[in-house]
Amino acid sequence: MNKLEPSKNKIEELISVFNKKNYSETLNLIEYLLKNYPNSILVNNIAGVVQTELQNYTLAEKQFIKVVTLNSNFSDGYYNLANIYNILEKNDEAIKNYKKVIDLDKNYYKAYNNLGNIFRKKNSYKKALKYYILSLVVNP
Repeated sequence: MNKLEPSKNKIEELISVFNKKNYSETLNLIEYLLKNYPNSILVNNIAGVVQTELQNYTLAEKQFIKVVTLNSNFSDGYYNLANIYNILEKNDEAIKNYKKVIDLDKNYYKAYNNLGNIFRKKNSYKKALKYYILSLVVNP
């Protein structure tokens, strides 16, 4: 039976290549790693982040849906998925996923802030202010 995640060295290599913004090489390494670790939360999440950087939002959305399907307690996966929905102006889906992030991690101040941004865009200023304040309470 395979381990679910690649070795620490492989993950560090993947992050190093990603941090150099060499997305072509990053995608090649992701493809290689996913052949051996198709259910790797970390590799699938990084794949979604790369697709986001490349503005392939539909591919990123699919990748992050896979991430949260693999681990329904991975708050970063929901946060990344919410960000994609926010970019795609799927506000209801973004709100739902930011709230899921907060359910999983009450200290995820960026989710509160992004909820504030969405409600501000929707001219729901009271709700926006509520989430901005919550963001500041968590992270003054």
